[in-house]
Amino acid sequence: MPLIILAAVFATFAHCLEFQFVFDDPILIVGNPFIHSAANIPRFFSEDFWSGIPIAQKSFYRPLSLIWLLTNWKLFGADPTGWHVASLLLHALNTLLVYLLALRFLRPQSWAVLGAGAAATLFALHPIQAEAVSWICCFNDLLACLFVLISFHAYCNAGGIAFASPPFSPRKKTFWYGVSLTGYAAAVLCKEPAVLFPLIPLVCELIGPARLDTGARGSSAPGHASRVPVVSTEAALPARPSLLFLAPYLAIAAGYFLLRKHALGTVTTPQVRNLYWSTEFLTIPSVLSSYLGHLVWPVGLSPFYDTPYQQSFSFARVILPFLIVTLPVALFFWAARRTAVALVLASWTLVFLAPTLHLGVLTRGELVHDRYLYMPMAGISVLGGLGIAAIGRRWASAPDARRTLGTAVAVLGVAFALITFHQSSFWEDNLVLYSRGVAIAPHNGLAANNLGAVLLGRGQWDEAMALFQKAVEYAPNLFLAQYDMGLGYYEVGKYAEAEDCFKRALHLMPDDPESNLFLGLSYYHRHQLPEALESVRKATALKPNGAGYHFALAILLKDSGDLAGARGEFEAELKRDPNHQPSLEQLRILNQTAAPALPAPQAPR
Repeated sequence: MPLIILAAVFATFAHCLEFQFVFDDPILIVGNPFIHSAANIPRFFSEDFWSGIPIAQKSFYRPLSLIWLLTNWKLFGADPTGWHVASLLLHALNTLLVYLLALRFLRPQSWAVLGAGAAATLFALHPIQAEAVSWICCFNDLLACLFVLISFHAYCNAGGIAFASPPFSPRKKTFWYGVSLTGYAAAVLCKEPAVLFPLIPLVCELIGPARLDTGARGSSAPGHASRVPVVSTEAALPARPSLLFLAPYLAIAAGYFLLRKHALGTVTTPQVRNLYWSTEFLTIPSVLSSYLGHLVWPVGLSPFYDTPYQQSFSFARVILPFLIVTLPVALFFWAARRTAVALVLASWTLVFLAPTLHLGVLTRGELVHDRYLYMPMAGISVLGGLGIAAIGRRWASAPDARRTLGTAVAVLGVAFALITFHQSSFWEDNLVLYSRGVAIAPHNGLAANNLGAVLLGRGQWDEAMALFQKAVEYAPNLFLAQYDMGLGYYEVGKYAEAEDCFKRALHLMPDDPESNLFLGLSYYHRHQLPEALESVRKATALKPNGAGYHFALAILLKDSGDLAGARGEFEAELKRDPNHQPSLEQLRILNQTAAPALPAPQAPR
């Protein structure tokens, strides 16, 4: 069964190996010197995830993810194929662990393999997973999920929970407990939501591991875990030091927060909230209903969605989405009250879904992303597998029940695989991806801006500028929209319009080096040399290793008559790139007695 499912995974996502770096991939991977050198490893633990990239949020502390990026860079460099292979292997490993997790709670039932296969199929092939597997930058989600699953399996082994083998010796239990703690420590260093994992063992400890035991160690009563109610009138089981058992997990969480505090200056998200609490609470129902819709009817998926903020109480946009979400929540609670295992899995889903609902710290306008469901899908999938096994037990006396149910699961898997193949195809390159984004979310400013940037690079100036105008209209505080529009005007020589755009961009992000650079160059072309020098000096100070920055400053200094300063900047550019031919040529000119007129400075490429 797992081999069949893994084969389906590779068949479904194999075409992703031909995809390009898209979206944030070029910024985070190809153009990020921070992850290109092993000498930076100590800095991985003392700086934020996007260190050195000014336009990114400084909210993430993920040193192990940076080590993953460094390793992949050393192995694959700028070839996206190897990166996609790595992501696909991570997803395959997670699928196998989900299969084993379902099997753990279903053994020794006769329907265990089919139920576990259904769980793994749902996790592996549901179209909601297309974004996480197809987009290289989503490796954070895959990696954190891998270590969380390892940690939970090891915790269950250490606690003797639902394991189809003779009990472990104390030494082996200690070993598995150590594996669980190590897995948790690795998970929190990959992505922030993993820090909530100790809540899952806490639920298990409060329930009592004995109630989660499926009777697999020789019991002839199948499905013990699926029959024992959480609320029981039986005498309580003997107390055990559950909180003491969880103390090391809490110590690891405390250590993580201390490291995060050192790197980011705060244990929480350092950026300023961009929503009122009332708006956040009123918007959560529509966000949850969107996720539910994507799970139940997974078509029309996209990297961007139009999910508006709700600032007033209304039936259509607040009460109705709340009522829609109430049904699956009620089913969760119903299942959780009937079975102890279902309570654990429902807790898993809700715990890892909760961080995605903290809307006030998300990038404005970007409220819903399919990749946020990757870790919650592990709990949802195993719950689904347990449901299939329960249906099988109920239909056990019916003729050909196993074949019928198995066929239904296979048909659903094939349907998911076909839809997922189609959905993942949109991640082929930026043109396809952003065109899809604009088609699905026509009022999303980031989608419009990103498609405009791609079209500008392809020489489609009119179409690009129209999209930039829409981006500014939909998201007036979007820095990239102002910056990219400025680039569009600069390229065609409309320097006054470019100057206005770069000024607006700098109002939103004053320390962006490229906006300062191009503002200075726009000043220069409009014969405002003092202003040009001020802006380009600031850009060079902000990004001293930027390609062409010192050269542009040198040209301005030369034009202002500061030959000594110009010589120093040309030499600084040559320190960055000893073969920079324009700087070599300009130094040669400076060394001549009569130097010809210098060309206008060019923007760095």
